[in-house]
Amino acid sequence: MLKRLLTPLLMMLAVSAHAQVTILDFEAPATSTRFFYFGSSIDGTIVGPIANPDKSGINLSDSVMAHLKPSGSQPWAGAFSDPNPSTPVDVTDGNMICMKVWMPVAGNVQLKLEQSSNGGGDWEVKKTVSAANQWVEVCWDPSTPSDANPGVTASGHIYNRVVVFFNFGTPGTDATYYFDDLVVMPVAATVCNTVLDFEAPATSTRFFYFGSSLDGSTTGPVANPDPSGINTSDSVMIHVRPADALSFAGAFSDPNPTTPINVTNGELICMKVWLPDSGNVMLKLEQSTTGGGNWEVKKTVATAGEWVEVCWDPSTPSDANASVVAAGNSYNRVVVFFDFGDVGNGVNSYTYYFDDLCVQAPVGPTTAEVTFSLNLNGYNGTGTQPTVNGSFNGFSGTANPLADADGDGIWTATVTVPKGLIEYKFAFDNWAVQEEFKGTEICTRRDPSGQFVNRAAQITEDITLGTVCWNSCYNCGAGVDITLNVGFPAGVTPNPEGVYLAGGLAFGAAPNEFRLRDPDGDGVYSITFERETNFNGYYTLTNGPCPDYSCKENIAGQPCANPGNFNDRRFSQVRVDTVINTCFGICSDNTACSVGIGRDELPKWFSVAPSLTGRFAEVTITDAMVRNARLTLLSSNGQALFSTSLTGSSYRLDLGNVPAGLYLVRLDAAGRSGTLRIVRY
Repeated sequence: MLKRLLTPLLMMLAVSAHAQVTILDFEAPATSTRFFYFGSSIDGTIVGPIANPDKSGINLSDSVMAHLKPSGSQPWAGAFSDPNPSTPVDVTDGNMICMKVWMPVAGNVQLKLEQSSNGGGDWEVKKTVSAANQWVEVCWDPSTPSDANPGVTASGHIYNRVVVFFNFGTPGTDATYYFDDLVVMPVAATVCNTVLDFEAPATSTRFFYFGSSLDGSTTGPVANPDPSGINTSDSVMIHVRPADALSFAGAFSDPNPTTPINVTNGELICMKVWLPDSGNVMLKLEQSTTGGGNWEVKKTVATAGEWVEVCWDPSTPSDANASVVAAGNSYNRVVVFFDFGDVGNGVNSYTYYFDDLCVQAPVGPTTAEVTFSLNLNGYNGTGTQPTVNGSFNGFSGTANPLADADGDGIWTATVTVPKGLIEYKFAFDNWAVQEEFKGTEICTRRDPSGQFVNRAAQITEDITLGTVCWNSCYNCGAGVDITLNVGFPAGVTPNPEGVYLAGGLAFGAAPNEFRLRDPDGDGVYSITFERETNFNGYYTLTNGPCPDYSCKENIAGQPCANPGNFNDRRFSQVRVDTVINTCFGICSDNTACSVGIGRDELPKWFSVAPSLTGRFAEVTITDAMVRNARLTLLSSNGQALFSTSLTGSSYRLDLGNVPAGLYLVRLDAAGRSGTLRIVRY
């Protein structure tokens, strides 16, 4: 990335271009107006500026605007500018809109913009105000979808009329509110912290190819082949996709960048790319130092033959695992894919370039109002005063108590928190009692030290978090506990590095949180975890921590295997707390690793031993009256695979020509027929 110094004149111009614009401050005719009431008994009256009734805190100005909401007002009662402000509200550059407000009670303020001069639709967004009897500043992001029409944003438009509503959605109570200093904030100077720009050793590396004939070779920086537009830097990274490329062909950093990709506070990840044709670029992050899962997201690039910047929001679910987001984590390895999903055509090789991989600091207000909600109906513990305690208050046991004003058992608190990842827990009485988590819960996160497991949430805007039950990710009655007990068949030894629940979108590639344990040493490995009622999900078992699934069980052909989902097992519509007993590699309903046929169903006149085998088994007719039987080997779904006549009382069955799985051995003789199960591992 080529860095240039601005001359003093250019620097002054840059500052001037992004100066704050005052729309209304009610101190001079050019920055003042009146407001016209509607929706109440004072319809049609006009209110003008008054003396500031509370010159304190962030607002020491002389004049402000008063707003009365009489008793009997409609929930949508408000007031609009009349005449409109001299300076329109111009948010063509993505500027933030901010206003100071004073409210006698906590509630909300809604801003509406109308009469766009460049084709914008009417736009309105409501914001929570948790502080009463003091001046607070409220800011609106014009890119937020309108509350009245999610298809409309204010970004890119200019508006003439301003409309304000206080406690929108609530009838009037004769309350008086005040507002002041409506301004359009400058576009914040976007700070993008460089990870790779290929201009110096500290911000450069090589990339290692995979998925094509270039496997094992590396690529390094080259001179920028098109120093134009948004990228006039000297050096960039080249990426070649050969004609024989597989759909997943790409390259990973080798060695990893000196600066990790840290997206713990709501940052974006941006990178400049150059493609020969329109297509896509996928970014993948691996080797998290904070316990984050591997994360990958593909972005479309419609422009060819020129540099464009692509940005990724780390709070977006991973394309490979919808339960994984990068937000809140730090990663060491960078993987890039161009035209992911396309297979090389066998003829053409394509060349791509990328540059200036950086982590962009968030723009706009750095805090948000978050309402926490805890359902204590049915709580039978010893705690009396619940609190919410987290990274935003130093995990103080007393700073943010919850209240239940209406006595419905739902305790709430609204707290100003920094945007980005927050961790928190509910507790009672200054930590006398606290929630305890295992790390398998979907709403929790284990801290990098491994000592603590807390609730976690990525905060990007004012939000009311869903009501949860004590020590649960769900509201009371909306979650179930699933216990999985797994035994091992003879001849299969549990890996000393662990036995894991893995697979599907719910569990991933053998994460440590889903390691099964055998504390009593009885050979049965267990785990209990919580999921939402009616949980569905595929899963498998791995004998060891193998992210590539090379050590997963093989149950292909058995009744519990799902051929369309990598022959994984499935949790199906789990509606109540459930215990599942099974066996590694076998669709058993018990941890003793029998194949589940009831004792009364066993034919008494022949046997198959062993019932779990790597290849051979002995079929023995134990009834001397039976002769000339016919043996048939069937698949688990009843398809005949092999048949032969028995002339004696025993037969050595060879399973060397069939894959691992569950099979049925059927014997037919005069007057009788019987079936036994056999598993080849």
